[in-house]
Amino acid sequence: MHMPDVAARGAYAPFPAEEYRGRLTRMREEMAGRQLDAVLVTAKENVVYFSGLLTIGWESKHRPLGLIIPADERSPVLIVAESLEFVAQESSWIGDVRLWGGVRVAGVPADPIVAITRAISDLALDAGRIGLELGYGTRVAMSQADFGALRAGLPNVTAVDASEALWKVRMIKSPAEVDCIRRACEATSRAFRAAFSAAH
Repeated sequence: MHMPDVAARGAYAPFPAEEYRGRLTRMREEMAGRQLDAVLVTAKENVVYFSGLLTIGWESKHRPLGLIIPADERSPVLIVAESLEFVAQESSWIGDVRLWGGVRVAGVPADPIVAITRAISDLALDAGRIGLELGYGTRVAMSQADFGALRAGLPNVTAVDASEALWKVRMIKSPAEVDCIRRACEATSRAFRAAFSAAH
């Protein structure tokens, strides 16, 4: 199921949509150099970095979600549980959100892995080179059984480690990120000064 792309999408995203589009552009530059047709990220830090999605749903180890970044100009695809539909709409700038669950929303897959593989097939990427979080400092955020089902559901996909590309994009901070880091450090310093001055 696709949620409508409304003007107010991502009203509660940590950054404006332009920031995420810049990240997407830099990621696609890295993907082009590695001849990747897409990247699939599932770990919290990478999904949030590219989508803005804010949810406590990350605490569940039974409900994997994913973000597919095509190498071409098509929109990224965010796959979430149907219970996160409103959260995705309010906190993410991405317009193409696909659901799984099949309890509240009719016609969507009951299984998250089926939803991810179906989205990859819908994008005609099911015979492509897809980057995954397989290397240094990254992880695929799903069980071994789910990862096995993902690979079995995409037998013609060539899985490639995308960790170096992800780190190259994320290690360069934008002005907006630098400003957030600076304000966080200033707030932390104020808290330390207040705590030490009040200590007896």
